[in-house]
Amino acid sequence: MERYLVDTHAMIWYVEDHPRLSPRARQVLDLMREGSAVCYISLMTLIELDDLVAKGRVSTRLPRLLEEAAARPHSALQTLDITYAVYAALRQVPREAIPDLPDRLIAATAIAHRLPVVTKDGALRAWDALTTIW
Repeated sequence: MERYLVDTHAMIWYVEDHPRLSPRARQVLDLMREGSAVCYISLMTLIELDDLVAKGRVSTRLPRLLEEAAARPHSALQTLDITYAVYAALRQVPREAIPDLPDRLIAATAIAHRLPVVTKDGALRAWDALTTIW
């Protein structure tokens, strides 16, 4: 089964059915909904969502919706914790290439778990050590 790490914006745009989500990203996330792929979100995504809720930029229902979906048995959406392996991988992510700490943590999570990242983020897509989908 295919596996992907989905960054914060891609997940928000998918849940909100936003037109800024690329066709390829939508295709991957549709595979998750169909149960043909497993999509992961980093714990950093949930932290970012809480921050966006506090700033009034996303609905308060969004973090709960993702948490509930990930908590279901055999869900195709799973969360990945920030572990020591992610911390060790973070040391491989150059600040010059990816200066934003949340993005660096998402990149490190992808490295630690050997996952392609569904992202629109230009810095993540430009860093050749990651496989990205957009």
